[in-house]
Amino acid sequence: MRAIIHRFTAIGVAMISCISTVFAVDLQDHMAIRNECSQRGSQTDMRDCVAEKAANSEKALNTAYQAIQQALQKWDEDMKYVSAAKKEMASSSKQFERFRKNHCDFMRALAGGAAGNTNEIMRLACVTEANLLRASQLNTAAARLPAK
Repeated sequence: MRAIIHRFTAIGVAMISCISTVFAVDLQDHMAIRNECSQRGSQTDMRDCVAEKAANSEKALNTAYQAIQQALQKWDEDMKYVSAAKKEMASSSKQFERFRKNHCDFMRALAGGAAGNTNEIMRLACVTEANLLRASQLNTAAARLPAK
């Protein structure tokens, strides 16, 4: 009996490990994002780099939203709980978008009277960081839901 339990435990750990690898998101804070992009040369090049990272983070976030929706569809739970989770997910997503906008506008304002593209670089780096963190959270939640 113990051998069977250990075998199932090993299989479960392997499955979670595979899921985690598939959904892995490379988390970077806004400073790391700006530092990496500052290696590009001009401020315009830096802004383009951060804008590309923001676009990629948006794709990662959309993929995470799809993953959690699929996980909820397959969740081994009563429909009333699945429906409640879907409703809360929709509300949470709207609240996240509001938070991200407000927070990143604040981060942009912290650039003060900086010249050139600095204000937009600050905002885009913030958006990237927020998207990647949210995607990581959603992917973790999706991976933890037991399927039917």
